[in-house]
Amino acid sequence: MKKWLAVLVAVAVLVGATVFVLDRRAAAQKVRDRRDALAVAVRFLDDWPAKRYDDMGHATVADDVAGNSFRNLEQRLKVTSVAVTHGALDARGTAVAFHVSTTLKGLGELTWDNTLELAKTHEGWRVQFHSSTVYPLLQNGEVLRRSQPLTSRGELVDRHGTPIRAASADLAANVLGSLQADKTGLERIYDAQLTGSSGGTVDLVDLSTGQVVRTVKRFPPHRSRPVVTTLDVGLQRAAEAALQGASQPAALVVLDTTTGEIRAVANRPVAGLPAAFRDEAPGSTFKIVVAAAALLNGFSPTTMVDCPASAIFGGKEFRNDEKLAARMTLAQAFAVSCNTAFLNVAKTFPPGTVTKTAAMFGFGRGDLLPTGAQGGQVPPPASPSEAYADVIGQGRVEASPLLLASVSAAVASGTWRTPHLVAGSSPSQALAAAIVVPLQQLMAGVVTGGTAKGAGLPAGTYGKTGTAQYGKGSPLATHAWFTGYRGTLAFCVYLQDGASGGSAAAPVAARFLRAVAS
Repeated sequence: MKKWLAVLVAVAVLVGATVFVLDRRAAAQKVRDRRDALAVAVRFLDDWPAKRYDDMGHATVADDVAGNSFRNLEQRLKVTSVAVTHGALDARGTAVAFHVSTTLKGLGELTWDNTLELAKTHEGWRVQFHSSTVYPLLQNGEVLRRSQPLTSRGELVDRHGTPIRAASADLAANVLGSLQADKTGLERIYDAQLTGSSGGTVDLVDLSTGQVVRTVKRFPPHRSRPVVTTLDVGLQRAAEAALQGASQPAALVVLDTTTGEIRAVANRPVAGLPAAFRDEAPGSTFKIVVAAAALLNGFSPTTMVDCPASAIFGGKEFRNDEKLAARMTLAQAFAVSCNTAFLNVAKTFPPGTVTKTAAMFGFGRGDLLPTGAQGGQVPPPASPSEAYADVIGQGRVEASPLLLASVSAAVASGTWRTPHLVAGSSPSQALAAAIVVPLQQLMAGVVTGGTAKGAGLPAGTYGKTGTAQYGKGSPLATHAWFTGYRGTLAFCVYLQDGASGGSAAAPVAARFLRAVAS
């Protein structure tokens, strides 16, 4: 009897152990099933915003329908973006709730909540796809369809309300930008404000009859609004006229000295990369920055400086283009643009002075405009001779006409302001008060008795000429520059193949200033 009891106990223990093991295995399998089911659901929902429609189809029990259903939804509703968020797996382990937020081109946002059903097959977990997986109210034979709203578009206008596109092909191409599907320029940046529509609907439609079963959402009309820019069509026309006759790339940029607002941007040619926004070697216009550095380091306009015909700096010989007096004041050296004088001045600066001063005038900030406009750079010199070449704007230092116009505006107002095309606050930096009036005096001397004296500039003009050699020819070709200000208008003229700043660029500025003089 005892023997049989022992056997029964052993059997009971074995059975109990077996049940325990089976329960553990079942529990472990349930955990794996939940993990795998959720992974399939998450991957399916993540594929939607990424437009991996074929992958979505492969994740379903019947993969010949799902992918095309989601692809067709995008095309019919003109979906421009999709965001999907999901919840946890339900208690049964076969469903996941999710939320969809879509943006429909020209209409607005359409959102909904739904549930993704899952099924375990011999190939593993799959999505159980139905028409309602796409949208919860959809039945077989039905689709979502949008009405096509009538669209209108606001104008980009100048500061006086004059439509710009019809007034200037130059501004239309290089500032306003394209109106095509891939918009550019201000048309792209202010697209939401400029685009209007008559409103519309998203409807659930029976494909067999074409009839609307129900309206899912109504979108109210959206009125377009014009964008008022800082540009001035009158000044633009004068700038374009001043550049007439330029056969090589050229630009004339005009800013308001008190605000940094861009008033005009003229380019030759109109097509292609606009010269107004392209960095080039600035030549002696960069001496405005170097003069500011000198004034910050103990020099004054009356300080005497040496101006030899040639001299060695950093192991390289530098020359003046013209025969000049061997000794003169800093103001005279600036007016006649004596290279060796400014190299002698820069020789006294602490390391990094030129780069630090250039940053005060906007150099090194990257693009100056959201539409794209290079903003100049003063990269670390590769050699001592290059550091000295930078001082006269001939090393690797570069500036765009837009930036140099802002440099002149800073001298006029005492504050460097980021140029901008639409009114509003923009980053600015005040110059040291002690250098503003001396810089103005230096720029006045260029016009009254320096390199721009014979250019026909009207009284009250301040400026700085620049001539920058480039290329590999013999003799080297030259860029011609003239930047300055008069009244509340700052400007910069750039001519890719001008003989010199004084003989070629300054007369262009003179034509512009005489045309707009009040």
